[in-house]
Amino acid sequence: MAYEHKPNTGSIFKNNKKEKDTHADYKGSALIDGVDYWISCWINETKDGQKYLKFSFDAKDEQVEKPAAVEDEPEVEEEDDGEVMPF
Repeated sequence: MAYEHKPNTGSIFKNNKKEKDTHADYKGSALIDGVDYWISCWINETKDGQKYLKFSFDAKDEQVEKPAAVEDEPEVEEEDDGEVMPF
């Protein structure tokens, strides 16, 4: 049985499959607001030499629904005689 995260938690582990500098140093997953995410984490360094962590979150299985497009034009209803009347 796979581990299931509690709501709004996640975990990362050292990436043992890293082959290039562009690959993440750590990989993992999280459950945020009911949506499962993959986590990628890199250890970076500022110009001043201070180390920090950079994270990237990608939804698993495209669970996140995109908002519906907003229409600018009002709906139009046709009558039997072929004339168009906006409502």
